Amino acid sequence: IPLAHPIALTHVAIDIEPPSATVPMGAHQAFTGMGRYSDGTALDITTLLMWSSSSVGVATIDATGRATGVSAGTTTITGWLGAVSGTAALTVSSATLERVEIEPATPPALAVGRTLAFHATGVYTDGATVDLTADANLIWASDTPSVASISIATPSAGIATGRSVGTTRIGAVY
Repeated sequence: IPLAHPIALTHVAIDIEPPSATVPMGAHQAFTGMGRYSDGTALDITTLLMWSSSSVGVATIDATGRATGVSAGTTTITGWLGAVSGTAALTVSSATLERVEIEPATPPALAVGRTLAFHATGVYTDGATVDLTADANLIWASDTPSVASISIATPSAGIATGRSVGTTRIGAVY
């Protein structure tokens, strides 16, 4: 049934998720934006938002909503579309990376041509943990790439591929 008068929706608010977060220096936090409209509907508008940090000395944020901790402190992350905006608080701690843990620590045998996903977790001095698997600063390596290679490119970072019979060690450096 055609409407005699089209209904105009008004963009009334943007909710930024998470509303607050804490990350160590050098770590990342992904933010998303949900647009709320006058009819009560909500839509993920993360990729439509313009993003900013009130203090780029504390954290920067890219066009996708991915913030990076630069130095200890607190900043306000803002996502806006037109005249409507939403904010979140980001605290960057002074914790430093203590170690990188690789899982599985004892991987199963890998057949030639098969793959196995490894996962890297950064453990910080304050006890915080951060997934570093696909972080651009993490360098994956195989002691013997002719036995098993490991991808360093996102989205397949950390995926090992069996190349020949033998033994190798998989590691990562941040």
